[in-house]
Amino acid sequence: MISRDVKALDTSSAVFERLKEYSNLFDELLVVVMGHKSNGKFYSRDKLTIYNATSHFKIFSFFKAFLQARKLAQKNKGTEAWITSQDPFESGLLAYFVSKLSNIKLQLQFHTDCFNILYIKHSLKNYFQTLIARFLLIRADNIRVVSERIKSSILSMNNKLASRISVLPVWTDIEKIQTKPVDTRYDLKKKFPEFSKIILIVARLESEKNLDLSLLSFKKALRFDEKLGLVIAGNGRKEKWLKSLVKSLNIETNVKFLGWAPDVASLFKTSDLLLVTSFYEGYGLNMVEAVASGCAVVATQVGVAENVEATLVPYDAGKIAVAIIDVLKENTKPKINARFIISKQEYLNQFKNTFKI
Repeated sequence: MISRDVKALDTSSAVFERLKEYSNLFDELLVVVMGHKSNGKFYSRDKLTIYNATSHFKIFSFFKAFLQARKLAQKNKGTEAWITSQDPFESGLLAYFVSKLSNIKLQLQFHTDCFNILYIKHSLKNYFQTLIARFLLIRADNIRVVSERIKSSILSMNNKLASRISVLPVWTDIEKIQTKPVDTRYDLKKKFPEFSKIILIVARLESEKNLDLSLLSFKKALRFDEKLGLVIAGNGRKEKWLKSLVKSLNIETNVKFLGWAPDVASLFKTSDLLLVTSFYEGYGLNMVEAVASGCAVVATQVGVAENVEATLVPYDAGKIAVAIIDVLKENTKPKINARFIISKQEYLNQFKNTFKI
């Protein structure tokens, strides 16, 4: 497995625990971690081995990871070995070279809807990543995607790939979310009693989340109810800019920035609506968690928005505002689709089964 998640090197992280669970499915799981320099150390126990190929410089990390993966692949040449990449970009390219040189099967994982035109146009980096993904697609032995939307994007370019694609969403412990009591520290109704209804945003504060549209839509929604509140949970590079926009829109009294919150279930359970205006999402875990918590969702057509039966909206502030008010007036609790309710063991079995041709 080629991974760019440096948390894999932290034995106290959820990522590491997930890798341990994956390792029990196979004879052996070898993980090569590339990316920005991490202090995490080499780990080897039972069926799991994790190698640190990180560096302060991306190009050095790429070659370190390539050499390590190539060495491991050569040892497993001629066996029922697979190499899997957690994205179809730089790590996917590395995995492809190793698979060809060592004659082992290649799996590509897609967690992002990289063939969405809004993704492609978002930045020059995205454009070149899409070119890499397009090159690798037809050369992979199989492809794992996290949503039907990504599968549709791939098939719109090449419908001959249908037999190679497995759809396996991100596993979510729905029962735990539904039964977990509200943590009073994150009870938004008690924290902000001045608001008649609470609209919530849970997102990284980055440009692809299109949060300026959320703020413009909220300002228009205030014309219908001046006591509405918008709570933004998350952090990122656009935080300062967004706070400046809030001030220029003169909605500071109604908008609250929480920063990163460890208990999002409590936020969802004490909010009336989750707002998502992203340009693109590969999945949209926040939408699944919101619906599981009984919080309605208004979203652009990204990720699993349709699958959770969100109220779908165009990229139009006025129409989004109307949708927000209509959903708040309905005041109905959404129900989670049965497709998202699977046991951890069933999910792990499905993950294992993606490594088949």
